[in-house]
Amino acid sequence: MRETLSHIRKKTRFISIFMVIFWCLIVLRLFSIQIQNSGTYRNYSLNMSHKQKEIKAQRGIITDRKGRGLAINVKRYSIGVHPKEITDKNELALILSKYLNVKPTDLINKFNTSKNFVFIDRDISSATADSIKKHIPCLKALELEENIRRQYPYNDLAGQTLGFTSVDNIGIEGLEKFFDDKLSGEAGFQTFFMTGTGQYETRPNLPCREPENGNNITLTLDIEYQNILHEEIVAAHKKTQADKAMGILMDPNTGDILAMASSPTIDPNNYQNYPAENRKNIPLTDVFEPGSTFKIFTAAAALEESIIFPEDTIETHQGFIIIQTEKIRDHETLPDMSFADVIRHSSNVGTIRIAQKLGTPTLYHYVRKFGFDTKTGILLPGEVQGIMKDIDGWTPLRSAQISMGQGIACTALQLVCGYAAVANGGILLKPQIVRSISEPKGNIVFTGRTQKLRRVISEETARTLRGLLLNTVEAGTGFKAKVNGMDIAGKTGTSQKTTPEGGYSRKDYIASFVGFFPADKPKLLCAVIVDNPRGGSYYGSSVSAPVVKNVFKRIVNLSEDFFFEETSEIQYAESPHSGTPRLFINKNIDDFNGTFTMPDLKGMSAAKVIQLCNSRGLKPILEGSGKVIEQEPRKGKIVNTGELCKVKLSTEG
Repeated sequence: MRETLSHIRKKTRFISIFMVIFWCLIVLRLFSIQIQNSGTYRNYSLNMSHKQKEIKAQRGIITDRKGRGLAINVKRYSIGVHPKEITDKNELALILSKYLNVKPTDLINKFNTSKNFVFIDRDISSATADSIKKHIPCLKALELEENIRRQYPYNDLAGQTLGFTSVDNIGIEGLEKFFDDKLSGEAGFQTFFMTGTGQYETRPNLPCREPENGNNITLTLDIEYQNILHEEIVAAHKKTQADKAMGILMDPNTGDILAMASSPTIDPNNYQNYPAENRKNIPLTDVFEPGSTFKIFTAAAALEESIIFPEDTIETHQGFIIIQTEKIRDHETLPDMSFADVIRHSSNVGTIRIAQKLGTPTLYHYVRKFGFDTKTGILLPGEVQGIMKDIDGWTPLRSAQISMGQGIACTALQLVCGYAAVANGGILLKPQIVRSISEPKGNIVFTGRTQKLRRVISEETARTLRGLLLNTVEAGTGFKAKVNGMDIAGKTGTSQKTTPEGGYSRKDYIASFVGFFPADKPKLLCAVIVDNPRGGSYYGSSVSAPVVKNVFKRIVNLSEDFFFEETSEIQYAESPHSGTPRLFINKNIDDFNGTFTMPDLKGMSAAKVIQLCNSRGLKPILEGSGKVIEQEPRKGKIVNTGELCKVKLSTEG
């Protein structure tokens, strides 16, 4: 009996101790779960019963200076499947193939995977998505997700400048990449709760955050000007069978880039179908020797330093000069000539003689002052600074070569900025591509303003140079850029391309022309560079100058903004020597023979209408007085010279 009681006590004690330990372990475990690691287990619970879905922010749009969308957002859909949920792969493949333009066998190959989910197509239209939803309702294996995709309405216009985004709306090239942080915005989220039946639903108390859409960007580009420049550059590239061609259109008074084009082109909507090299924005990524277009900067330095004047005689040594055993020739044998004629005829020998009077240190100083060998700072990716040796490497031969645009490499953008300083009265400007950046609600967070970097030459020197450049187009190497009545000023350039061995090619050239108008008060500046034209002439005068001419003519056809006073005056700077004759250009644009696009006359005065009609060969018929309120032919209609132009004027409104 005593042994039985002892056994029971031991058993009871053991069970009691076990229970105490057991409950202690439970308490410790509960402490660990509810106190020590409560956050971790709370997250486990939430993950099992809650689902958080990202709400993507809409990417900011990019517009031209007049608000026309260049990069916009469109609703698209992604479609994918859960292979393990598919009951009949063959049937699903047959149905989807009708809407997705994909072979059923290719779809079945995608279905045959161990993955839980696989994308079929990540870019289908809303109409296609609606059709799929209608014909395959409540199919658990299928998943359609709404996305916002980037679209470029003008296709390859400004393609390299705009760049493009990935399928996930991340900027890859161009402005899309450079301003990705501004355009992309910040995603939000919505939390869903899983009910007992396995369905997800929203609740007011569940955490959520609205997405913050990206900022919108307004560019300085004008899509109408962009289209004109683009078409002319592409046509020149094709006509000359060149390696590539590029052009820039700028307002020289503000530094605004109005158009920037290059060929071969790229359509950002289908960038994957183009070679990688087409993505480059070559006006600021590729360098070239500017050739004779650079001579104006040598001339600018000499005039600014009062070393020479337009009517001074320059010894040209019958068309050649020898420097360090190197014989440098002119393109034709010319007698001694005036400084103005050196620029007009683009004399290499005359330019070198001017540079020798100027001296290497001074020439180097002005080359740097005009912005060469330095990035312009434009808000675009990929810009290079050009190539120029430090002054320690400037031998007499190197100085002579650089004075006429050899031995130095620049971008088209640097060249344009240098010419803009001549056009605007002597101020080097920072080029602008962004006009403003604004928040989705309209608050402007950035405004692009004209940035004056420095004065490089005086207004007097700039005025003299504009006269020299006008003379070059009127009666010199730039004559193929001439349009009667449009006082275009400019300079041609033809440079030999360098060879891998370090010399100069005898068959590969760069043809260039930089021009601006009206010459007295320039509003537009255009540069066209054609790389290695073939099958005919390779001179800048015959290859690039006509392209700039066409660009300016088409812009004048597009808008009356470039018709000014009936007389336009360009005057050389005063000099202590004999007076220089003034150059007057009669604004009678007789180059518009044939057909042209009718400009918008609304808001013009009667005098302005008569002036414009006379310049185009139209016969004006005016009714009333005041400003034009109606016109026939209408704006944009193709008309012929000699047609009637009827306008109605009113003093009201």
